Amino acid sequence: MGATPKLNTDGGPPTALFSFSLEREYELARRYTGTENTELYSARVRLADEVMRYRQTGILTDSLLACCDHEASLAGPWSNFGRRRIAELAADGHLAARERVEGWLAHPNAKVRIATIWGPALRAFDRPTLLVIAERMLSDRSEAVRAKVAAIAIYENWFELVPHIRLAASCARNPKFRISLFSSWFHLLENQRTGNRGSFSSTEENRPRYEKQLAAFLNEACG
Repeated sequence: MGATPKLNTDGGPPTALFSFSLEREYELARRYTGTENTELYSARVRLADEVMRYRQTGILTDSLLACCDHEASLAGPWSNFGRRRIAELAADGHLAARERVEGWLAHPNAKVRIATIWGPALRAFDRPTLLVIAERMLSDRSEAVRAKVAAIAIYENWFELVPHIRLAASCARNPKFRISLFSSWFHLLENQRTGNRGSFSSTEENRPRYEKQLAAFLNEACG
């Protein structure tokens, strides 16, 4: 499940929960929070303290989870503090953290679902689990979510999803997302064929083929 725990230099067992020194963590909290938002800054300082305590003991406490939740509630879905820590705790095998990430993936707000599959989920889950999640999200009620998952598939080399992305593209109604999904399908298939990894770029060799296939695709209707 999730990232392989790394050697822990702070005394506790191996963990995916990374931390700089407390001094450095405080500095990062100041840099990315500013001086005006004192509540968010204080939440990030408390979170850094709890993270260090976990790294020293290896024991997940309600206090650490509460600090993660509080920072995430203040910072929003793109927070790289509380939500990232929850994902790393999920990678360590903690069910309570895993359930939080799964809850974000099913959140009613599409922006939260996108932020989660783009960030915390990639840290929390192993490849087989991510493939199941991504395949499910290619049928998400939001076409924006489907398009983001398809784009992530390119960077993560999820070649297993090629047919599912093609189906999602065929069923998309919004022209922008229809083209986006098709482009992801085309480039993922190209990467699989050529051996490229994480490439979303067109070449002189594949551009004419892309334009021809796109023109034909846009004339199709979802069956």
